[in-house]
Amino acid sequence: MNLSASTFFRFASVTPVVLAAGTITSYVEYVDVADAPPAAITEAGTSSDTSTSSDMPEYEMFPAASLRLARLRALDEDHDGEGAAAPSEASFNLAAEFIRFLPFYAPDPTVGVDSDGNAVVEFHDEGVFGQVIFHPSRVVEVFHDNGVSDPVAFQGKVDDPAVKSRFRNTFAFSLEA
Repeated sequence: MNLSASTFFRFASVTPVVLAAGTITSYVEYVDVADAPPAAITEAGTSSDTSTSSDMPEYEMFPAASLRLARLRALDEDHDGEGAAAPSEASFNLAAEFIRFLPFYAPDPTVGVDSDGNAVVEFHDEGVFGQVIFHPSRVVEVFHDNGVSDPVAFQGKVDDPAVKSRFRNTFAFSLEA
């Protein structure tokens, strides 16, 4: 998708209208926005890169997580006042790609950054906790606790078939990044 400052966004608001005969219909109001600055587009989680890829989803299933990830990416070194590293671009790129490929049935992800500058994606779902830490070297640290059986922890390269298989068996969805 190619977005620029001249891209039009169309927002619709639907208002129920009661006609004199008691029939309910809808009035749809469209608002076109043409002056969104490129920084706002990038902040909203959409890449400012104009290249396209056929294997990328055309929508965001979890836009709140993507937006927070974009905001965290902009933190400076020592953002916590205790010497934390600045967020790693490579780590955040992996986490963003992972979030884009999450299936609709995945729990809503929450995102953060650790003191080493690595992106962290967590899942909290009715007593189940999962955490994935993305390292710039394409290594992930994975933790999962369902509160019933022993917690599971492992790490490895994102592209390693054994890591992908173990992730799928643990979380019931794929590790794509």
